[in-house]
Amino acid sequence: MTPYRDREEALKRIRQAFTVACDDPRVRRRIRGRSDVLGVFIQAMNLGWGVEAGDGALRWRELFPYESSNRVFFRTAEDFHRFASGTPWLWLLFRRRARRQGSVALLRFLRRSLVRSYRSLSPARNG
Repeated sequence: MTPYRDREEALKRIRQAFTVACDDPRVRRRIRGRSDVLGVFIQAMNLGWGVEAGDGALRWRELFPYESSNRVFFRTAEDFHRFASGTPWLWLLFRRRARRQGSVALLRFLRRSLVRSYRSLSPARNG
């Protein structure tokens, strides 16, 4: 169970915040040339882009707190589909990957790529 009653509204707010974040030059520099969609999302969130929900900025980890603190990813391929389908260029990247892989393999790829991206941003790993 998520801490927000309307999950669709929460996903919509995250999608809007991410779209705006992509106009930030700092985000653009970090995501240039990347095809790792989930990594791009986390890069934007870690640069301080949150989502206004209730009392303050909401991070993806706070929306879905059942994941461990060092692994943050979309719970299901369907969650990612909902997120990406509302943002056309993200959805194109997702579809390109989906054509080459089955849904189970795709979900594995999404999880692996996000964990890799998250670890690359971790202060402990970057010394």
